[in-house]
Amino acid sequence: MKRRFELSASGIDESLVGMTSDPWSRGAPQAPGLRIPAALSLSDVSKRPRYYFCLATRVSRKPMRVLGCRQGLTLGVNLAAVNGEPGYQPLEFAVQTPDFKFPDGNVSWHIVLEQNSKPRNQKPLTDTNNWSYGWADGPAMLYDSFTNTNVTTNGAPQFYMLGLTAYVPPKLYPSWHPIAADLLSFHDLRFPQNSNQAWSAFGDGIEVENGTRVSLYATVLQTAPGTYQLSPTVTGSGTPGSPVNGTPPEWAFVSAYTITGEAPVGPNYWRIFGSLIFEDEI
Repeated sequence: MKRRFELSASGIDESLVGMTSDPWSRGAPQAPGLRIPAALSLSDVSKRPRYYFCLATRVSRKPMRVLGCRQGLTLGVNLAAVNGEPGYQPLEFAVQTPDFKFPDGNVSWHIVLEQNSKPRNQKPLTDTNNWSYGWADGPAMLYDSFTNTNVTTNGAPQFYMLGLTAYVPPKLYPSWHPIAADLLSFHDLRFPQNSNQAWSAFGDGIEVENGTRVSLYATVLQTAPGTYQLSPTVTGSGTPGSPVNGTPPEWAFVSAYTITGEAPVGPNYWRIFGSLIFEDEI
C-alpha cells in the first residue's frame, strides 16, 4: 500500500499582524511561502550576502520516493511608500518568466540529499518563527550569525524579515549531494508552483535510502530597487512610465511601481515558495 503527500513552505507574515490566521499556527500570522528580507547593501552588490532558505525537508524512515517538486517566487513592494503615504500596503506579483532575474539579484534552487547528522537540543535562543540557526526541520530562513534592530529579550528577531542589518549564512553546501542529474543547483522555475503535473514531475520517483534527509533549499541575492536603469519603461523625470510593447510582465510590474531619486522605492524579491512531493510504502 502507498501513501502520497506534499510538504510545502509557509511562514510568518508581518502584513497579517493583529489578524487571526488558522487553528494550528498558535497565534503566529501565517501565509504561503517565506518572506525575503530587503537587501543589506544598496549600492555595492559584492557586499550583499545570499539569503539561505529551507523550503521543505524530510528524513527517510522507511522506503520512500520523491515524486516531484514545486517552486514559486513573487516580487513585491510597499504601495504606500510608492504613493508617498504612511502605512504599509504590500503588493505582490507572481514571477511567470522561468528565467527572470534582476541585474543585481538572482535565485538559486537546490534539491539535495544529506546525511541526517543534525545535532539535537542545541538550538540557540535566537531561533524563532521560520528563523533557524544552521539547519531546520521545517520551512525557515537559515543563519550562522546576524544583527537585527528589533529583537526579543532572548535576542531573537520579532520578525526575521524586518530590521535585519547584518547576516551570515550557514555553510551547508559542502554536505549536499545531488538527488539526481542537475538538481543539485539550478536557476530557473522549471517546476512551477501552479503546475498540474507536479505530482509526477520525477516520473516514477527517486528512491531515497533510509536515514537520508531530502531537502529543497533556495538562496536569494536580493536586489536593491532603483539602483539599476529601467529605461525605456521609466520617464526622464524619474517617475514610473508605461512599459513598451513586448516588455516581460515582471519588468512591467517593476517599472509601474518604481520611483527613483534620492530615496528610490520599488519592487524586490518578496516571497519564495517550494514543496517536495513524496510516496511512502505503508
